[in-house]
Amino acid sequence: PAKKKITAKMIRVSRNGKRFELRKAAGETLYKYDTVQGMCADDEGHGFYTLFNRKTDKCKLVKVRLKDMKVLKVSKALKVHHGNSLTFDTRRHRLVVANGDNGTWKITLVNPKNLKVIKNKKVKCPKKVKGMPKKVRRRFNGITAIAYNAKRDVYVARLKDEHNMVILTPKFKVKRYFKAQGKNEKMLFQGLDSYGDYTLDCESFTGKARYNVIVIRNWKGKVVSKVKIPPKGGLELEEVYHVGSRFYVGFYFTTNQKHDEKKYRVKRYNYFYRIRNL
Repeated sequence: PAKKKITAKMIRVSRNGKRFELRKAAGETLYKYDTVQGMCADDEGHGFYTLFNRKTDKCKLVKVRLKDMKVLKVSKALKVHHGNSLTFDTRRHRLVVANGDNGTWKITLVNPKNLKVIKNKKVKCPKKVKGMPKKVRRRFNGITAIAYNAKRDVYVARLKDEHNMVILTPKFKVKRYFKAQGKNEKMLFQGLDSYGDYTLDCESFTGKARYNVIVIRNWKGKVVSKVKIPPKGGLELEEVYHVGSRFYVGFYFTTNQKHDEKKYRVKRYNYFYRIRNL
């Protein structure tokens, strides 16, 4: 990225000429597995998405063929809590899920072919971490988002509460800590991606704000660019992911932001766009 501030130009993802909506395409029921959270893509033309169920606190994984947005497989209910953030390890050919709420220490490894859990891992903070202050180690509360960086063969993960970053080895050992500059604590911190020499950190709106931001940083945590997602009627940014050198974003939308509950007869939608100028 060359510009400090960018307003995203987006192309809507469609299937057969119609707007692609994940829950409906996956054959899931409204008020059950109906809210997209994490998302990523492999290097073989497939997208993967978590659909969250508020009642069970579980997710289903949806595998989609990206060239025509055909749903290939929907998993059984998985104990990955919110399924907050999803990434694909291209060297080990595995999906990695950051569980998010109620499981902030947990990482879940999933087989991309059958969408079954391989195993669960816990991220632990050792006594000494390069760059990490002692006070951070004392209150280390796990992670809320994760992304695989193929160039360096490591993971980058965002810490709960303070929203700074740690680098993890392929075995999920904490290797290094760095401060993430340019955070807006008034926004909601969502998903994460990493590509080449950069991390892409998603922040969605809260309160009266109706825009979203992707903060692009270099490998030391310095802000390189901020990509503002223009207001589109309350679309809540969940995660950014890349397919080759193309970047996509996924959004959750409810017809009642203030009262997003069944008793208010809300409708819930999950939409995707390609960012044309990123």
